[in-house]
Order: sequence, then C-alpha cells, then structure tokens
Amino acid sequence: MQEPAKPVDIYEPKFEVSFITPEVEVVKQRTEAGCAYLDFAVGRSDIMPGFRNNSSELKKIYSLIETVQNDPDATITGITITGYASPEGSYISNLILSEKRALALKNQIRIIFGFPENRFYVSGKGEDWTMLDTLVTRSDIDEKYTILEIIRGMDDFDRRESRLQALSGGQPYHYIKNNFYPSLRRSDYELQYTVLPFTVEKGKEVFRTNPSNLSLNEMFLVANTYEPGSDTFNEVFETAARIFPQDDVANLNAAASALNRKDILSATNYLGKVSEQSAAYWNNMGTLSFLQGNYETAASCFRKALQTGCLEASGNLSELEKYEESLPKD
Repeated sequence: MQEPAKPVDIYEPKFEVSFITPEVEVVKQRTEAGCAYLDFAVGRSDIMPGFRNNSSELKKIYSLIETVQNDPDATITGITITGYASPEGSYISNLILSEKRALALKNQIRIIFGFPENRFYVSGKGEDWTMLDTLVTRSDIDEKYTILEIIRGMDDFDRRESRLQALSGGQPYHYIKNNFYPSLRRSDYELQYTVLPFTVEKGKEVFRTNPSNLSLNEMFLVANTYEPGSDTFNEVFETAARIFPQDDVANLNAAASALNRKDILSATNYLGKVSEQSAAYWNNMGTLSFLQGNYETAASCFRKALQTGCLEASGNLSELEKYEESLPKD
C-alpha cells in the first residue's frame, strides 16, 4: 500500500517594507481656500451684505478666518483674493470690475477683522472663459460643440461674446447667461497661516483635534510612539496621506503600513500616487507584487530597490528565494 504524500511546508516570507522619515518642516505653512459668490448690483462693485445671498457667502469667509484666529497654535500671515467676472460687456471693463469687486471683499474683511493692508494680495482676472469652457464641456447644452469652437477658436474676447450672442437666434446664449454666468462671478480667497511646532506628546493631542496642524515629520514621530501595526499606528499614516495627498513620503509610508497588514487595495492606491520611483518605492512595490502573486515582478522590484540603495531589499530577496525553494517541485 502506497504511503500518503507528506504535506509540504511552504515558507512564509517576512518582508521588511520601507518607511521614510519625513524632513523637518522648519516653517509649517498652511492654507485654507474657498470661493465667494457675492451678488452685486449691475455695474457696481460695493458689497451690500443684505443683498440676495451675500450674508451667507460672507459668513463662510468670516467663519474660516475666525476658526484660524481662534487656534492658539496658528498665525494668519496673508489673505489672497482673486476676482473673476462673466463676459457681459467689454473685456477691459470686466477686468477692472473684477479687481474692484475683489478689493471690495478685502475692505469688507478689513472692516470686520482689522487686518493691516500689507496682509492682503488682491487681483482681478477679468472674464473667466476657462471656467465657462469647463461648464459647457460638462453640459449637454444645444450647440455645445459650436459654443466650444467659438470659445477655443477666437482670441478676441469681445468677439467671442458677440458670436455667442448671435448663435441660433441667441437661445444658447440665453441659457449660458442664466445657468453658467453666475458661477463665473466670484472671488476666490485663500487664507495663509503658519502653525507652531509641537513636541511628540503635544502632537498626539493635536492629532485628535486638528491633525492638519501637524507636519509629516511630527505625524511620523507620533506614529512611532504606538505599537507597529496597531490600529492607531496605521491610523496616523493613513491620516497623513489624506492631509498630504500629493506627497510621496506620505503615500509611501501609508503604503508600507497597508502592506504590513496585507491590505492590497489600499497599498495599490497609495503607491499609485507616488511620482518618484525611489528605492523605497521599488521595495514596497516588490512586497505588493508578491502579495498579488506576481513573484517574478516582486524579484525584479526588489533588485531595483537594492541597486538604488535600499538595504531592506537584500533581505527581501533572500526571503523570496526561501519561499520559492519551499514550493512543491513538479
């Protein structure tokens, strides 16, 4: 009688992912931004707080400023206001009007908060044809492609307006004027402020109340006070990637955290946002490739990481070899 085959013990590799220590942010600069859709009387640039929806639009700006002002760790350093207009009238007059309305918003803020003049940066950009192009592109308006051809094919802004008015007896223009132009008449605002540096213990408190006040380096130090792989450890790195979504280090560290808990979907998402293919990137990609079952790709990634100076990659290649040697032979 033939003896049953002995079960094969397949080696479980222990890969070391790459975490990067973020650089210290010497001056922690932050911004908060929004759009104010203030209503003005025709041709006027003075703000009437009680006119139409102005009260609620102003309240949004005031609330944002008050929130930062009331933060003992923050100091407002500047306010940028950029005015835009819709295309009714001449291009030159709208350029002037957009700046006047932006200045009016600046003066309104100064009345309420008493900021010095040199804290403001104000400009007018005139007619916002770029936004109009976007709104038309996203719509299903009649004559959509003819409208886009006019917008994109004519350098003379006043002639664009005339051509739109004349198109199909003015019906498309009437729709644009009523539905799209109000979104063009706005003032974009950005509040710039700095935040004090924190000790690790203070940073742990701030993480729970206002994590955007922390730098990436501070978050990294906070994370490393917790047990690696714990819920709080992972939460800090995920929060860092949410607050700094375009930062390679934030995404690499969040990916490393996800890989340690074998969260393939999250790791793929974070690594997909990384722009520079560094040694840490290739090492973490190697681990991800292994978890996805792509062993040849994993080996290639680990070799690239090793060639670019990643010490962890050498051990990971050895772990991969042990795994492959433990697999059943045909």
